[in-house]
Amino acid sequence: MEEIKVVPWQDIQGNRYIKSLNPSMLTKEGYLSTMRARVIGKPKTNSDFVTIKFDRDYVLLWLATKVIKPLTNEGIDGVNELLKEAWKKSGISPHSLRRDLDRNRTA
Repeated sequence: MEEIKVVPWQDIQGNRYIKSLNPSMLTKEGYLSTMRARVIGKPKTNSDFVTIKFDRDYVLLWLATKVIKPLTNEGIDGVNELLKEAWKKSGISPHSLRRDLDRNRTA
């Protein structure tokens, strides 16, 4: 059986922002996910199982691509207000987020 290679998310061809966000992406270790993907530098027809490392940069660029760019007309203040309102509607407390992050680190 061939060893599964770990590659950074930037080395994936196609839609790089397909993975949902995970709090572990904000840790030093990042978030590892094994999936079938095409890696830059390999033939486009070749899709292998690879372990992809997602990190803080992924989160920032995911937010920029999926949230900020579509709402550019609102300006930074408008986007911040929307995020604050969404945060309140979610019912999530900062303490529960910290627990989830700690739980993901030990998993």
